[in-house]
Amino acid sequence: MKAEMIHKIEDYLLGDVSYTELESYASSAGVADLDEKIEWVKNAGIAIEADGLRNQIKQLLSKEEGAVAPKRKARVISMKPARWIMGIAASALILIAGYWAFFSLSGLNDTYAAYEYVDPGLPVVMSHSDNYELYDALSYYSEENYKVTIEKLTDLQSNNISSDTISFYLGASQLYEGDPKSASVELQKIFIYPASIFQKRAEWLLIMCALRQDNIEAARSQIITLISNTDHPFYVKALALKEELEKQ
Repeated sequence: MKAEMIHKIEDYLLGDVSYTELESYASSAGVADLDEKIEWVKNAGIAIEADGLRNQIKQLLSKEEGAVAPKRKARVISMKPARWIMGIAASALILIAGYWAFFSLSGLNDTYAAYEYVDPGLPVVMSHSDNYELYDALSYYSEENYKVTIEKLTDLQSNNISSDTISFYLGASQLYEGDPKSASVELQKIFIYPASIFQKRAEWLLIMCALRQDNIEAARSQIITLISNTDHPFYVKALALKEELEKQ
């Protein structure tokens, strides 16, 4: 998402363009989650502009996009003095952090969302298993309760119980809970089990971990390794992702 999209949303919030016009522009710009972007801009208070803040934002944008956003006519919202000062201060904190995060991460986050793979878990009946604790944990995983899954699988590991199944579902849960760094460490353990049925899925999730950590180079390297196997179940998705990352 480019700075022009931010400006277009500003125009919409100020009534200068209709939602239909904004939606058409977003579609041509490849922005799918328009309502989410509108909400972000609205909450961030983009309509409040201050010269000092504008300069800081331009510096951030120049680093991320290679050019300073074009000058735009300042728009002023009438406020009482005290509220105006508080509004500018709050907006400064939000916008400096928000613009940086938005421009540096939104592209990769959108890419991650487009290629995310959520493993459905093992269809095992616990009463037929001789490892109740493990499949108890996996029952929470199948319910997408990854937090409890992490707790239960970590407890198993603390009792010196390890397996490729534990490592895979613990790593997957950590990724889905927003901890790709820990997930990467756990998923790498799967490769000490040469015959593990989880290896190919782990290879794809490691690429997702790299994206979530905004490490494009690591993701590209892992994709190259994956596509060397044309029979890999994620081969087609990996080729598409490789092409996507080459555009960024």
